[in-house]
Amino acid sequence: MDFKLKQFEGPLELLMQLIEQEKLSITEIALAEVTDQYLSIISNQEIDTARLADFLLIASRLLLIKSKTLLPFLELSSEEEQEIRQFTFSLQEYQRYKRQSEVIKGLCGSGRRCVRRILWQGRGQYFFPPSELSTTGLRDLCRQLFSSLETFVIPREERIVDKSVTIEEKIGHIIDRIRDGAERGLRTLAGDRAQKIDIILCFLAVLFLFKQKLVALDQASYESDVMIKSMHVSNG
Repeated sequence: MDFKLKQFEGPLELLMQLIEQEKLSITEIALAEVTDQYLSIISNQEIDTARLADFLLIASRLLLIKSKTLLPFLELSSEEEQEIRQFTFSLQEYQRYKRQSEVIKGLCGSGRRCVRRILWQGRGQYFFPPSELSTTGLRDLCRQLFSSLETFVIPREERIVDKSVTIEEKIGHIIDRIRDGAERGLRTLAGDRAQKIDIILCFLAVLFLFKQKLVALDQASYESDVMIKSMHVSNG
């Protein structure tokens, strides 16, 4: 008999494919019918040695089921009968699991989401403290909790105050600083704690004053500070 199978992951997957290919229900008779196919496949397939024991275990159970089917007079022990029933039931559960997993996979792929809590509708809220917990013990626990909360410091949220300065204001500030004719460095005019935006704003203001020929610029070297001096010294 020729049969085609998809790639199987384990012995139960292989057995399930054989049963579904023959369109059989999972019964002892159906398992007996696919036993030869199962044995033929595991004999001709390269199976990882780490998983070979699982395939052989299923094969031994199938042989036991087929022996019982072909030899009705064969007497099996109660343990063997229980093993066959348990094996059949496990395979039926596996089939239901596979079918439901396909349904769930389809629902997930559809993009629909639905969460229901029917089980908890109409039920009250209950609290089940440990049986050894007394009223005094519960009171002590509450006191310990409140005491620990008193020492817990909640970090204060730091609010950033917007101290935006316009370039016109910065120009006026620079003119006031160099009105006496003394040279001032760009870093000095920007301030010791100036941020990057303050330095850029100060530099733009100096460039504007230089373009208007209101200040003179000098820089001794590439790495030295830019010195600014007013071109119009106030006498007052």
